[in-house]
Amino acid sequence: MYRLVFVMLSIGLFLYGCGSMSHKSYLEHAEAAIAERRWESAYVFLEDGFVTENVANRERALALVKAYPQILAGGVATFSVARVVRMIEANGLVAGPRQELKRLEMYRVVATPEAAMQAEQNIAEAFAQVKKARDLEEFRKSQELARIEREKAEELARMEKARAEEVTRRAITARDREALALRMAKAIPMAKVSCKDSLECGKTFALTQIYILEHSKMKIQSANDTIIETYSPNDPHAIGARATKTPRSGTTALVSLDVYCGKPKTEADVYICMYSAVDVYEGFAPFIQRMLIK
Repeated sequence: MYRLVFVMLSIGLFLYGCGSMSHKSYLEHAEAAIAERRWESAYVFLEDGFVTENVANRERALALVKAYPQILAGGVATFSVARVVRMIEANGLVAGPRQELKRLEMYRVVATPEAAMQAEQNIAEAFAQVKKARDLEEFRKSQELARIEREKAEELARMEKARAEEVTRRAITARDREALALRMAKAIPMAKVSCKDSLECGKTFALTQIYILEHSKMKIQSANDTIIETYSPNDPHAIGARATKTPRSGTTALVSLDVYCGKPKTEADVYICMYSAVDVYEGFAPFIQRMLIK
């Protein structure tokens, strides 16, 4: 019992001693800086002492400033625009100015009103400079992002144009058109998948929505347990889709996919849409079967 009390008292005395040393350390550091004629550092170490509740330490700090006028010159340097800019950049646009204004209140204790006003103006100028630089940086980032998005859109447009030209070239002959129509006629009824129970049907319909999102540029307009449908495309080359899940005998169901484009403006638009749609029709059932096996 006595050993425990002794240990606790020892710890308490140790912590008190550490607190006392840390409380006096800024004065000791300031005196060391004065001895080395590092006036700016001396001021920074002393400024907390100007407002401390410890009367002895406050009087000691003020006495050092009075004895060494160079310390105030060092204080002026700590409020230069360049230094305050560095501090705000390091601490951020909120914490940085708040910290400098707190320092300003300490500075007012020893500075002339004119010097304090100049320091305050320097803080405002530094804040304005950092904010302007940050705003410019954000603007440049937004401009760069806009440029990247514009280039991506232009590249997609070039790819779409190239695809359209290739499809049009392939659809020139009557034989090609007949072959495409036959391929489409075979693909449409094959874009159906049967499922045996509620679990498998749920997975199948979820995979159907993923497949639609991967093959249609149109956003999903509605999706529930029985229907998934995109917005109707305005572009004659854009693919829209509609999937339905129809209950059958017992717990089985049939998931069907229907694909369409925007209203065609030319005959070429019709075949461009068919070339795109037939690939979507043909890929649907294999995609679902492949994903269900995984």
